Amino acid sequence: MKGKQSPKGRWNQVRIAARREKRRLARRGKHYHGIDLDDLLSKHHPRPNPAYRQPKRHKLRGKRFIDIPARLDCVTDADWSLLAGVLNTIRDISLRGGYRRVILNFYDVVSMAPAAAVALVAEIQRCREFCDRRTDITGTYPNSHDVAALLCDVGFFKALDIREPPRPKAFDRKTYVQISRKNSNVPEFADELLACFEEVFEFDPADRRRLYVALLESMDNVFEHAYPTDSKAPHFIREWWLLGLGDRDQRTISFTFYDQGAGIPATIRGRQPDRIRNVLGRWSDGQWIKRAVEKGVSRHQSRRRGHGLQKLREFIQELDVNGSLRVVANQGLAEFSSSGHVTVGAITEELNGTLVVWQIRDVDVNVPQDSDGALPHAA
Repeated sequence: MKGKQSPKGRWNQVRIAARREKRRLARRGKHYHGIDLDDLLSKHHPRPNPAYRQPKRHKLRGKRFIDIPARLDCVTDADWSLLAGVLNTIRDISLRGGYRRVILNFYDVVSMAPAAAVALVAEIQRCREFCDRRTDITGTYPNSHDVAALLCDVGFFKALDIREPPRPKAFDRKTYVQISRKNSNVPEFADELLACFEEVFEFDPADRRRLYVALLESMDNVFEHAYPTDSKAPHFIREWWLLGLGDRDQRTISFTFYDQGAGIPATIRGRQPDRIRNVLGRWSDGQWIKRAVEKGVSRHQSRRRGHGLQKLREFIQELDVNGSLRVVANQGLAEFSSSGHVTVGAITEELNGTLVVWQIRDVDVNVPQDSDGALPHAA
């Protein structure tokens, strides 16, 4: 009597049969319209934190509008405080407000940084997963076509399950966007992302390799200790979002990496011995971020793990371009320029997680005219 076949073995047999059918139909000049099993097997499955407990609600109220600020540029400390405040408002009202419907009003938004768009999409995906099923989260279309195009590219409207707004026929695409969302270390995706951006900007082979390694180490950092195992917070286990963007008009290329974990300052502060915490107890979150980037922090004493930000900083300084690395977490931020200058700041609102923005400026960006961005796993 034959034993039970493993699920992996069954999927392999189905995949082989599907490919055989493709070849048979190709010989007859026909197309195979079955399911793309490779895409089906690689589909991302977010894992909500099972320790989170939704607060009890006795009676739901009506609807609540949340007006999004006209500008979310993410340049100054005040801009980052504004973004963190918006994210906290959306989370508090959606998870604990007790409303039947939450409406995000984007109509008056005229400017939005890509980092802000990524953080908003991540927050909406979190809220839709953890809020009461009777609470519906939706939004309005922005009046600005550029903002609408950016939100479409990062999967904002797909996250809300609403139809994307139409774009004018004469709309000239200014940006090239690639975004993904995963909860594991995926070397293939980092390689594919950089391969896509070689169409926009030509990387030196050595620079491409260094950036590839730094992206992998950022994924490793999230996988290892960004999300505390004993946390009861509403987040997805080991989840991260990665956005690559090329802007023709601004002549910039940037990568944004975001996770909703504990944040760099809270993570490394909690791992320090008591004697070090007593000495450095008055350090701000921005100073802890600066130390983490400059020194590299790894609880495994590894040359690979915990050094992703340090390598991104070194990569920016070695490039002969105008660039910067900005890290925002908790109530602190630190910016490292290609000239070696470091700026440490503080924000009034706490950002949930860690947001890293790597950017090079004053470069020629060739945006493909027929590109609508890629949304492999963002929504």
